[in-house]
Amino acid sequence: MPFKVIRKLSPRRSQLAQKWFLRPFGAVMHDPSLWRLDRHGAAMALAVGFFMAWMPVPFQMALAALTALVIRVHLPLAVAAVWVSNPVTTVPMFYIAYRMGLFLLGGETGDFAMELSMDWLAAEWLRVWRPFLLGSLVMGIFTATLGYFALDLMWHWALVRKFHRIQAAGRRRKSRELLNR
Repeated sequence: MPFKVIRKLSPRRSQLAQKWFLRPFGAVMHDPSLWRLDRHGAAMALAVGFFMAWMPVPFQMALAALTALVIRVHLPLAVAAVWVSNPVTTVPMFYIAYRMGLFLLGGETGDFAMELSMDWLAAEWLRVWRPFLLGSLVMGIFTATLGYFALDLMWHWALVRKFHRIQAAGRRRKSRELLNR
């Protein structure tokens, strides 16, 4: 069940309260909605984290945490979901974002010759920034939406399975009682 996995991996509020860098947020950090693990809050937190993972900005985890604080969703899951973007996946994600932006803007790739210099980076940035930022925004929205509905559907499926197991156990108990009469 997603609930058990998320709860097991989430840090405890008491552990985070001891961190020196979180002390300024002490009053806000004790808001129960940031720690309550319900279906909507978890799905929204996952969406926040996935969206921020696609944004080409520094401090993605801090932005995800601030967004989770503002919209009052499960804070640890929002921060953890940002790690979809990590040192291994960042380059492919940025390439996909760039290609998506090119597709949406109707641009062409052109020749690509990489050179490790600031001049090359400045010249290429002027050429790729529009498709790259548009692609990042579109992919962020797409994966956030996909993550929200996927987690919501998994959670629903787990609840339905649990309900059916409880019903089946009740039917078995009733049939045993009838047989024992």
